[in-house]
Amino acid sequence: MSKFFNNLVNIGLLNDWATILDWLFDDNKFDSKKWSSGYVGSFSKKIKKFDYIGKNNFIYDKRDNILFQNTIDKENPIIIKMIRGDSAGKDFVRHIRNGIAHGCNSFHVIKEKTYIKILDYNRKKEQTAYIIIPIEYIEQLYNIYASIEQQIIFNTKKKKNTTKNKKRFKKILIRLHTKMELGFVLH
Repeated sequence: MSKFFNNLVNIGLLNDWATILDWLFDDNKFDSKKWSSGYVGSFSKKIKKFDYIGKNNFIYDKRDNILFQNTIDKENPIIIKMIRGDSAGKDFVRHIRNGIAHGCNSFHVIKEKTYIKILDYNRKKEQTAYIIIPIEYIEQLYNIYASIEQQIIFNTKKKKNTTKNKKRFKKILIRLHTKMELGFVLH
């Protein structure tokens, strides 16, 4: 992992990446209590809309349908190949995290742009991911996640307020109904 940090220092990103690294290494980032399948699906769709990503270079499929290479195409370097798992978005983040944590990453400058190459393997040492992306894609991933997380927080507060308002309204109706019954009996 020190190689990764050295590379961040060399390109002047270490200070900017503290929050991103906290997020990447947080085991509860996709907490199922908050992150419903709809939010996870939204996250997955948004990452597939990154610049220069399409069905030819974002491959998320069964092991039998993926051929992993170890070369970088200098003309079209962006490639994301992952074995199908939980969800494309969650798996993408997990593979990036694992590649960094296990030292299976390297930085490459192609056409004056810094790319990170990430490999990931399962416990049987079978390759599960081959990713080459511009380093700023990881920052964009974090920003998409943070945006959806804010939406979740807002929707949760809104739902709580709606529930509170419904309860409050119900109490008022009960009081009114009780007063009306009493008023009706007294006349």
